Amino acid sequence: MEGVFKRILHAADPAHLTGLEQLHVPVIEPPDFVAPGEMFPVTVKVGRVPHEMQPGHYVQFVDLYAGDTFLARASFTPLAPKPKITCYLVLNESTSLRAIAFCNHDGFWESECWVNVE
Repeated sequence: MEGVFKRILHAADPAHLTGLEQLHVPVIEPPDFVAPGEMFPVTVKVGRVPHEMQPGHYVQFVDLYAGDTFLARASFTPLAPKPKITCYLVLNESTSLRAIAFCNHDGFWESECWVNVE
């Protein structure tokens, strides 16, 4: 288990997630298109199936990046009902958004999506 804390895990096949991936891979929900320089919401939730939040097993945080630029971190406690956050961003050009979630039991999980700025 110690090995999961030394690397970032990804979905092996995003179209066919395993049970562990369904609970841990971040889901990034941006709008289909964004106007340059205008604020827009992006929601990040952990898992397609909501990750349970218990003292011994919970999502501690989610980081959001535009490319390699750090944008935000949301921290959670076991008392949080769901590891989910909405951020408001402004972009001037199309870019990838990356989310990295950390589960205190199953390590780091990452996903990425593309945002079209037009």
